[in-house]
Amino acid sequence: MQSNNKRILELDALRGIAALSVFFYHASIYYKESFYFSIFRFGLTGVDLFFIISGFVILSSIQNKTHLQFIKSRLIRLFPTYWIAVTFTFIFIIIKYFDKGILNQIPIKQYLVNLSMIQEFFKIENLDGPYWTLYIELFFYLIVFIFIKKEKLIFVILSLIIIITLILRFDVFYVPFPISILNSTPISSHASLFLIGMLFYKLRDSMNSMYLIPILIFFATQILIYKYHYTWIKNTDINFNEHLIMVLLYFLIFLLFVYNKLSFLVNNIFIFFGKISYTLYLIHQYVTTEIIEYYLVNKMNFNLGVVIFMIILPIIIITSFYLTKVTDKISSFLTKRL
Repeated sequence: MQSNNKRILELDALRGIAALSVFFYHASIYYKESFYFSIFRFGLTGVDLFFIISGFVILSSIQNKTHLQFIKSRLIRLFPTYWIAVTFTFIFIIIKYFDKGILNQIPIKQYLVNLSMIQEFFKIENLDGPYWTLYIELFFYLIVFIFIKKEKLIFVILSLIIIITLILRFDVFYVPFPISILNSTPISSHASLFLIGMLFYKLRDSMNSMYLIPILIFFATQILIYKYHYTWIKNTDINFNEHLIMVLLYFLIFLLFVYNKLSFLVNNIFIFFGKISYTLYLIHQYVTTEIIEYYLVNKMNFNLGVVIFMIILPIIIITSFYLTKVTDKISSFLTKRL
């Protein structure tokens, strides 16, 4: 088994790739007739890769940790960057509203509630598109927090959520309340991905190939859940078969990772993007679509490809780098104080 450092570097590289794929998807999302969208639309599945990575990392992060240590580490990891990102986006919303002459409609309440990261619980719209995944992550962390000393129960709870979700969404048979509410949890559509990541961790830790059986089973359950997904979302940007291919690709990528075949990803470029991936993921969408592309592409008729690669990408990279440096200092300060 490889050292933790090597493993983290490989996962950082995958995080960077996932964040960039989501960025390119959003950068082309309003230009669906363009060549760029025909390629970048597959980037919407980058969140699937993020969830698998989260599942993998969580088991290593809870080793020998108390409940208090776990919650401190998660809060310090998530919130300083998130608060800065929400404020960053809110500033550009003010700029956009000022330009439209509707400053009196600035969504201050929405901004304040968004700082909680659980705005969806309060039925408040996300200030920026990518935030929806954080609500799911938080619910996953809640399950881990509750059963941090009983690892097997984490697997059991996630498995129950998956089973109940499949039964109810495919209307197999009646499930009574309160068991049926498992289908309504924020994690219900993606629990398999977190569980797959956790099982990959167990596989890499033990090198017991028997873990491949439940991994394949839960990949199948995720595919079935996505099959339901495509029966009611008609305007999705990739079809079911394309999503299936991407999920299988992520399976192969993690299989290579487990068997130490992804060392070629450990280079300065991918590691750099991995380091800034969380910030890049959080700040990119609104400033890309509603500010830069709105003015340069829609208003001034700049070429979309030039705007994406020569203007937006450098701006997002530089901004993410400096914001990451700031949040690293804040997180370091909080870690020492707490």
